[in-house]
Amino acid sequence: MINPELQIGDRVVLLTMEGEPDMNYGEKGEVIGITKVFGNKQYKIKWENGRMLDLLEDADKWMYEEDFDKMKKKKKIKESYTITKGHFVKTFI
Repeated sequence: MINPELQIGDRVVLLTMEGEPDMNYGEKGEVIGITKVFGNKQYKIKWENGRMLDLLEDADKWMYEEDFDKMKKKKKIKESYTITKGHFVKTFI
């Protein structure tokens, strides 16, 4: 399921995050806080890459880590590697 409602302690995998070029598809993190701004939920995430960025309910896409891992095991998600703007990037298809 994409963009499930989250609780503190949930583990998530990023699918898309606009405006943050350093945040790649497949980044994993944990929900450490929840706020509401102008009626939209924002989930504060501590990402494994060391960053602390919010997931925005009305702009970003995510999945539970457990669901993502199950899809990956079923081969519904394939890993590939590309070079983008001089960076070696792991992507998932």
